[in-house]
Amino acid sequence: MTASIDESWARIENWLAEHAPQPYAALAPPADPADVAELERVIGRPLLRPLVASLLRHDGVLDRAGGSLLPGYYRPISARGTVAAWHLLTAYHDACEAEERGEEVDQDFMKLGSSRILYGHPQLIPVARDLGGAYIVLDHRPEIDRGRLHAAEPAEGVMRV
Repeated sequence: MTASIDESWARIENWLAEHAPQPYAALAPPADPADVAELERVIGRPLLRPLVASLLRHDGVLDRAGGSLLPGYYRPISARGTVAAWHLLTAYHDACEAEERGEEVDQDFMKLGSSRILYGHPQLIPVARDLGGAYIVLDHRPEIDRGRLHAAEPAEGVMRV
């Protein structure tokens, strides 16, 4: 049986409080449900429930806090930050090329583990960012990677991790 998002956050918070007080202090308070609703409105679909639960527990990390919270120097981003990042990333998505190549894009992604064509795909929702401009995105596409996290970097594209 898998732990709920709240149970997982409780374990993370307890560990941080004991071993890493600065990152613990950087955890933001819960997101305003109106911000989560606005994010869903902007992306045009409901968010996966685990992401909503996580945002309603901690709306990213506080800006004034230094360092990262996740491996690879990533910092969770807020619901409002996700809206801004989603707009930024989707501006790079080449929908025409993706449509021309169709299912080939997904097959290549599964086989090769990366895709430049998927970079900025509107159903890949940014949830964390590093200082260099790379993102962790949550796959909301209806295919087999739904709910999976991927790395998204401008030079490399989307990488299945």
